[in-house]
Amino acid sequence: MSKVIKAAKQLYYNNKISKSNNKIKTTWDIIKVEACKNHTNKGTQLIKIDGKLITNLQSTVNSFNNYFLTVADKITSNIKNDKILTVPYIVFIKNLSSPLQT
Repeated sequence: MSKVIKAAKQLYYNNKISKSNNKIKTTWDIIKVEACKNHTNKGTQLIKIDGKLITNLQSTVNSFNNYFLTVADKITSNIKNDKILTVPYIVFIKNLSSPLQT
C-alpha cells in the first residue's frame, strides 16, 4: 500500500511541477511542504546565557544579536594587540611594494 501512495504522490507532484509557470518555485514549495511534515514544535526552548537559563524568545534574540554585533570588534581588537600576528603581515606588505628582483 505504501508503494501505491508513494507513486500517487510522485505523480501528483510531477503534474504540479509540469503545469507550473515557475517550476523552481513550485519545486521548492513542494520541498518545504514535505520537509515540514516531520517537524514539530517542541515548545519552549532553553538557552544558557551568562550562566542564566533564558526561556523568553525576545531575550534570546537580543542576546544573539548582541553577540554577533560585538564579535567582530572583539576579534579585531585581539589581532591588533597580538604583535606576532601583525609582524608577518607587515613584512608581507613591505615585500609586495618593493620592486621585483631578477
